Amino acid sequence: MKRLVKALGDLGREARGFGCALGSGSADFGKLMIVGTPTYEPWHFTAHLADEAKHRSRADLSPTLLRWQIAAGAPAHLSVSVDEVARASRDSTVLVIPDHDDPGLLERISDARRRGARVMAIDRTNSCLASYCHEYLMVDEERTDQEYDLCQHIVTAVAPVGQS
Repeated sequence: MKRLVKALGDLGREARGFGCALGSGSADFGKLMIVGTPTYEPWHFTAHLADEAKHRSRADLSPTLLRWQIAAGAPAHLSVSVDEVARASRDSTVLVIPDHDDPGLLERISDARRRGARVMAIDRTNSCLASYCHEYLMVDEERTDQEYDLCQHIVTAVAPVGQS
């Protein structure tokens, strides 16, 4: 992990800090919801975090992927609607990983924050999402997709242990 952090330089250090923040607040924020946009579901990030949380016995970091569209007959773990953000409250963390600005998403996130949910985001769209977040990790659009992916892997690896 240290090699990945070092390879990404400042971004790697920021990703490590974001992962620590995600992991450190989980005792107070027992429900972790991850949401993207109607055109992007962060299932890869969600799967990695779920694996790491299970491996480290951190049930508080076991994420729920919220979906904009649910296929008929989808299994229960893939059938949670983005409308669940409406139930986010003080015991919730909403982690947003968007691929573009979406007014419907921003409205939901704003409502969740007003109800006391902790809002975090990993963003590369340079959106206005930052103003809604308690913790925000900006990955410059100039960064490659591979660097963006590595950044997310750092976050998922660090969060359950709270350190690099």
